[in-house]
Amino acid sequence: MNLKRVNVPDRFFDQKQLALGIQAELNHVGDPTVAKSIAKSRLLHDPSFYKYLAKLEKQKKTNFMVRHIKQKLTPQFPWTLRIY
Repeated sequence: MNLKRVNVPDRFFDQKQLALGIQAELNHVGDPTVAKSIAKSRLLHDPSFYKYLAKLEKQKKTNFMVRHIKQKLTPQFPWTLRIY
């Protein structure tokens, strides 16, 4: 991690994105200071990183639900003939 980037003041970041970033990074590290540093570093690289990440997570959940529903609707034996 580039420690020089971490010293950027909070006011230079979108506060909503920074809060999302800290929360997301806290899922991986236990220290809020480290989580904030990682979030800032990611936001310097891409200011909408956590918005994009939230979109991917939503798509992932949607895709999981669609697969789950399809599995429930398909018969146990996919080689059986379906009569319509």
